Amino acid sequence: MQYYHLIKDMSKIKFNLRLQMVVKAQNTSISEAARFYGTTRVTVRKWLKRYKKYGLDGIRDLKRAPKHIPHKLKPEDEARIIELRQKHPSWGPLRLLERYHIKGSNGSVNRVIKQNGLIKPKKRRWRKRKDLSELKKKMLFFENSQIDTKDLSDIYQYWPYMKRLGLPRYEYTLRELSTGATFYAYANENNSTYASLFAKYVIEHLASYGINTLRTSWQTDNAWNLLVQSEKR
Repeated sequence: MQYYHLIKDMSKIKFNLRLQMVVKAQNTSISEAARFYGTTRVTVRKWLKRYKKYGLDGIRDLKRAPKHIPHKLKPEDEARIIELRQKHPSWGPLRLLERYHIKGSNGSVNRVIKQNGLIKPKKRRWRKRKDLSELKKKMLFFENSQIDTKDLSDIYQYWPYMKRLGLPRYEYTLRELSTGATFYAYANENNSTYASLFAKYVIEHLASYGINTLRTSWQTDNAWNLLVQSEKR
């Protein structure tokens, strides 16, 4: 913001200086104005000419955008890019260029895609958290749970005691997704058998408190799904 104000102030200073120089040249001469402001007669003549032709707008800074862009895409080329992007919504500019040899560079193709609203905006983190929260509200208790395992030998403080005392190497964690409730278990092996036993122990624990678990789906960290069917209580 400070940089923006600095540029704005510099533009005002240059505008006022040019205006004073033009007025000086009109009241005296071009040579006198050039000598007084320490510039050349060519510069004074340029701003005086612009002032006479355009008024105050003539001594303002002009936009430096090019009048002609030789590599600019033609309307039919942009239409082709839009058509291909709609046909392949997941393809990026590079893939479109490689497969269809369309005209334009990676940047120009990306610009066309972006300007025509063909890029799905990424969700912000707070939006993802909100969506996840709304999804959890729709879940039934213990409808979906995640079982993860951790190799405790990676913990250097724990490893000597594990070897010396024969402590378990793996930690099983069961997290119920709708509430975040977490259960822990430990074993010397990491396999689907122990994951299944862990899930059944949790089912029995919940049943002892009168919690209904008609159909509970567990998913392990190795993408192996376990379906546990319990009696209605």
